[in-house]
Amino acid sequence: MNVATSKKVILIHVLVWCSYMLLSWVQFYIDFKDVPAQFYFERILNIVIFYLNFLWLVPRFLLKRNLKLYYIGVALILLCNGIINRAFYKDFRSFKVSDRVEHAFFKKSGDSLLVNSKNDSLISHRKDIPFPDSGKIPVFDAHEFNRHKSWIFEYVMPNIVPLLLIALGGIIKVYSEWRSAEDHKKDIAAKKVSSELQFLKAQLNPHFLFNSLNTIYSLSVSKSTETPEAVLHLSEMMRYMLYEADKDMVLLEKELDYLQNYIELQRLRLVDGRGVTFNVHGDYYHKKIQPLLFVSFVENAFKYGTDFTGKTEVKIVITVQDNRLHFYCENIMGGVVNDLKNSGIGLENIISRLNLLYPDAHKLTTAKENNKFIVNLYIQFK
Repeated sequence: MNVATSKKVILIHVLVWCSYMLLSWVQFYIDFKDVPAQFYFERILNIVIFYLNFLWLVPRFLLKRNLKLYYIGVALILLCNGIINRAFYKDFRSFKVSDRVEHAFFKKSGDSLLVNSKNDSLISHRKDIPFPDSGKIPVFDAHEFNRHKSWIFEYVMPNIVPLLLIALGGIIKVYSEWRSAEDHKKDIAAKKVSSELQFLKAQLNPHFLFNSLNTIYSLSVSKSTETPEAVLHLSEMMRYMLYEADKDMVLLEKELDYLQNYIELQRLRLVDGRGVTFNVHGDYYHKKIQPLLFVSFVENAFKYGTDFTGKTEVKIVITVQDNRLHFYCENIMGGVVNDLKNSGIGLENIISRLNLLYPDAHKLTTAKENNKFIVNLYIQFK
């Protein structure tokens, strides 16, 4: 986690706890028209409990699947919280209980309150209900109410909020650790893609360069007028490989220019290249794509697309429609079985790159029909 992210997380925590303190203070004041000092101590203790679980128990035990020690730790925290409440919050509990009794049992029901000075108990009667024949006034004793319910207020109530905070802290911590692990996996995957791309460039550069230089040398020996054109194609390819292909994304038109230069160089060395076609349909301008996705298919097509007479048949069609690209490559098998696994970077590596670069955004199929090898690749633009 970098510094900026850490500051953002700290700020979020501070804002959440300030909101928690403010909202609980407002609610308490509305209910009781007063906020004792113990109120703040209780809230601070809840925050301490949250971070004991969030920063210590969850990372040390829960994330390491040591559930037994984690539950023991939670139980000890709740026990300590109960002891602290019992030792220091007697006045606070009495304050809360007496006020709630007054509001819940008398004020809302329209009862009147009478105080018996002898036993200091609360006495209530409904104005619209006659007294019993015995003449005794129905009495609601708040102290008796507290005695019967004391175990709830002393052992259960003080631990409800801390228990909820412990559960919330555990969920947040587990989720954040899961997200961190996922981000780490994505980072590793991105580095793997980058290394595969560098490997591809390292493999393509000398391979293409030597073949292209041999082609140019043959043209120059025969004093062919196509020699300058071949040099131009080669220079454009090398410029793209050096300055564009190392980027995460490239313009589709530049990738297509690269393929066009590669195909033209391949055509120059062929005995009969009249069967080589390359067509692009649709609006491909301003679209971006990962570099060097198609060249291995094209390389494989030229490698196996020549028959015993020297005739080469390779058909490449790229169609761009809306936010989708369709790459179609077809070549005759020429008496040799296509083996993408051992060709170029290999079909397995191509599939791996596509899975990493375009997860759930591509579809690749290969087929052999009528002595032809066909590749269909569909890509959804990012």
